[in-house]
Amino acid sequence: MPNGIATGGRNTQGFQIKGARELIRTLEDMGKGGKVAAVLRGAVRDGMKVTRVEAAGQLASMESRQENPQAHKAYPPRSRGLMLMPGYAARHILMEVFISKDKQAAKAVVGPIKEAFYASAFVEFGVPAYGIPARPWLVPAFEDNRRYAENEVGRSIAKRVTKLAQEGRRRSPK
Repeated sequence: MPNGIATGGRNTQGFQIKGARELIRTLEDMGKGGKVAAVLRGAVRDGMKVTRVEAAGQLASMESRQENPQAHKAYPPRSRGLMLMPGYAARHILMEVFISKDKQAAKAVVGPIKEAFYASAFVEFGVPAYGIPARPWLVPAFEDNRRYAENEVGRSIAKRVTKLAQEGRRRSPK
């Protein structure tokens, strides 16, 4: 079972799955060394899917409780007259996975697209100078699903390595 270690600060939350070197060695022994990045990327994506979905749900719940939700212009310089309807941020929560050059680490970034940056900048952290309180939605979604994500990354790696091993056996001549 993966061992999670919390990392981060105000804007980051995370965990570390140990065993990347062993994963690389296993895949290289199978002749699948070129698949390390794909295995890591897919496993991290699988682990963080539920966080992305829950974060969007928490944000949508907040938006639905607004007294008088109205469309508003996107903030410059991105605006170009773009009107954002209520719920826009919740519908535009994305996830991107990055792999380190040495393929020893992977990270997922979950958050709103650029046009909906206000959901993290103003809602998640608030604007104390203007009396806007923080109403966290992304960090709680991650924290609520941390253990699941850690376990899902481990399960996904095992599933993907097993699948690669089976493909290798089917292709090898007997």
